[in-house]
Amino acid sequence: MAKSGFSWTGDGKRLMNNLDKTNGKNNVGFAGLFTDKFMKKHTKFGSIQEFTNAGEIDWQNIDREKLDKFVSDNSSFSNFGAMQAKAGAEWLKGTLFKK
Repeated sequence: MAKSGFSWTGDGKRLMNNLDKTNGKNNVGFAGLFTDKFMKKHTKFGSIQEFTNAGEIDWQNIDREKLDKFVSDNSSFSNFGAMQAKAGAEWLKGTLFKK
């Protein structure tokens, strides 16, 4: 006799396994979050390194106003928080649907 209820198979099972991997803390570095693909799509630069160099950004001592202005002038985002949120969302999507 068949069991009642729902069973994950194929893509759904992979999605659930990938979801389990994201449970808890995930340490994603700048290179993992701001991939070259992301930077090319959303900024005038080909990498986070090019972006950092052009903006003379010191990540250890951030001038948030200067950073937000640079992001606004050189990307599709109004500020760094929006850029960071989009990068995080794209990272999560890529992680969940990873084959």
